[in-house]
Amino acid sequence: MKKYIISLLAITISAFGQEDKNYIGASANGALFQKVQADIPYADKISHDSTQPKSILSPGGSVVVGHFFGISKSPWSVGLENEASFNYMRLNTSVMSQNPFVNGRVMDTDIGSFSDSLRGNVGYRIGDFRPYIGTGLGYNYLETYLLNSTQKVSTWIPEGQVFGGVDYYLSPDWALTLEYKYKTTMPVKFDSGKATEVDLGRMKSHQVQVGFKFLF
Repeated sequence: MKKYIISLLAITISAFGQEDKNYIGASANGALFQKVQADIPYADKISHDSTQPKSILSPGGSVVVGHFFGISKSPWSVGLENEASFNYMRLNTSVMSQNPFVNGRVMDTDIGSFSDSLRGNVGYRIGDFRPYIGTGLGYNYLETYLLNSTQKVSTWIPEGQVFGGVDYYLSPDWALTLEYKYKTTMPVKFDSGKATEVDLGRMKSHQVQVGFKFLF
């Protein structure tokens, strides 16, 4: 029995090990953040203002470092990777308030999003193409300025993603990538530590990215 287990383990390691490769890559992306809406509570935590919901187009990019676990003599492979990405967006929308001096005022603020995620994917090689699907979990660091002021605030928030794409191999070591992913965060709150805070709710985005991978 012991010899059987050792043999099975050796075969498994051999099968995965013969096609293993590390890789690094970089991509440029465009993201559509869905119906971003700011909720601005008053000091009494009961009354609040809010902004008109607005979808925002956001440019960005990402870098990735990972490892393919290949299966010998099989087109299937598993990828495990760490992805760091960033996006920039501008929230420019009007405030809805019962206060006539505030109602209709424009809220214009920049928001930076920097995320780091551990991702896994499963792919199937078809000639020079490797379509794949996967999922990931990580954290998103967001920073902005409160209510058109010079006071910068930031927060860390968990996020998740699902994605799918295709690698096109130019050579055994280089591949072009095209990927779609859907990302969502836990509810986002910016708090100055004083009376002022801004709640953005869940940040949900559709993203398309184009880039490359170098395998070694």
